[in-house]
Amino acid sequence: MFLDDVGLRSLTLFQLCSYSAAVSAALLFYDYSITVADEIELIWFAPWGAGKGLFLLNRYLSFIDTPLWLYRDLGTRHSLSVCGTLDNITGWTLIIGVLIAEGE
Repeated sequence: MFLDDVGLRSLTLFQLCSYSAAVSAALLFYDYSITVADEIELIWFAPWGAGKGLFLLNRYLSFIDTPLWLYRDLGTRHSLSVCGTLDNITGWTLIIGVLIAEGE
């Protein structure tokens, strides 16, 4: 099968995006693994309040959307409805996470 320059470049960029998504997930889990002990000590046993709730929501939303992003981006042959559902879920979790982290 012959690929022109544009097709080959598109495939290369798609593969690069897939690798970037996998590296991002690895960094997320690495960050969690090196900070979870401090989180347990400082956050888990602290009294409940708005700050603690927002922290935990922001911290753990990424463990919902990251695997879904990977499944969507690295999976093959998803139906249009599956892609649409994954896009909606990951889009909303991303928006919620940004609003929590950056909201004033």
